Amino acid sequence: METQSKGPIRVVVIDDSATERLFMVSLIADAKGMQVVGTGTNGLDAINLSKTLRPDIIVMDVIMPKVNGLEATAHIMHEHPTPIVLTSSSQNSAEMNLTFEAQRAGALSAVGKPVMENPEICEAFLRTIQLMAQVPLVRRWSKPKTRIPASTGTLLPMGGSAGQIAFTNEQLKHIRIIGIASSTGGPSVLMNILQSLTNQYPVPILVVQHVSRGFGAGLAEWLDGELAIKVVLAEEGKVPEPGFVYIAPDDYHMEMHANGTIHLHQGTAFRGLRPSANYMFESLSKYFGKQALGIILTGMGDDGAGGMLHLYQSGGLTIAQDRHSCVVYGMPKEAISKGGIDVVLNPGQINNALLQLAVAQDHPMDGKSEISNRGGK
Repeated sequence: METQSKGPIRVVVIDDSATERLFMVSLIADAKGMQVVGTGTNGLDAINLSKTLRPDIIVMDVIMPKVNGLEATAHIMHEHPTPIVLTSSSQNSAEMNLTFEAQRAGALSAVGKPVMENPEICEAFLRTIQLMAQVPLVRRWSKPKTRIPASTGTLLPMGGSAGQIAFTNEQLKHIRIIGIASSTGGPSVLMNILQSLTNQYPVPILVVQHVSRGFGAGLAEWLDGELAIKVVLAEEGKVPEPGFVYIAPDDYHMEMHANGTIHLHQGTAFRGLRPSANYMFESLSKYFGKQALGIILTGMGDDGAGGMLHLYQSGGLTIAQDRHSCVVYGMPKEAISKGGIDVVLNPGQINNALLQLAVAQDHPMDGKSEISNRGGK
């Protein structure tokens, strides 16, 4: 994608509803620093306008006639990568699944369609466009590939330096919980790193993924339908179980409590973010120490970097996604710069590390945790 000019953000709006399209156009036109340069009614229009206008960002409906948002996203990201923000007016499963599949194909984010009666949604809509238009897309996305089947326990080569051993079995056999943080570009990477895990996975996994309000439950349902491991929305007071992935719900921080249960709360947002991964990593540092593994993935800003440093200092193992595979190298970069990362890996290598952990586990969870120092590291 060409470097964005210093002028206003050039936006293309695609929606088959004339009423909703015109309202989005009016919101953008009234916003400072943005202008609408083209509109359309379906994904084919989006493809053509992305070629002819080379906009800074495309705002596109998911459900449309002729060519839907997923098909248009896959084509645009393969031929001429452009930041894409998806809009959705429904929380039904079919539309949510299509929305997250489109993010897997390269769309950066999804947001609820703005409505005149809800200024908060309108503000979130404009803020998302402004943020996502800043993301530099410099690579073409490959055409969809067949997903690797669930593992039967062997380590599967997944490209790159797939055979790299990030940690020793001795380190991994002590892990009792995993925390993962992700933001822009996260749903696709989460799919990649969790795809070979089954419902027999020996430790629970907590995930803080930044999504627009209303999309958290949809993310959990989409991942659960695509993966062999069980994915659910986290609940207050729940004891995390092996073989489960717990997604932080909308507008709630998620952390572990001293009694071994999940605690959800609406404490102070971190740089406007709730959930924030810092809360999760801080609690893993406090109650699990060297028995926790933290992973920080693609995303804007520095959420999770401070918490990862504390987890590292308490003896926990820490992984950051590598620059080349990140859609946005903000969160991993900040975590690395703070000195809180053991290893930097691509998604295939992270998947391998998770599989290696399963092999290394030679005894059941005992429900206990301990706080320990990294010692000689």
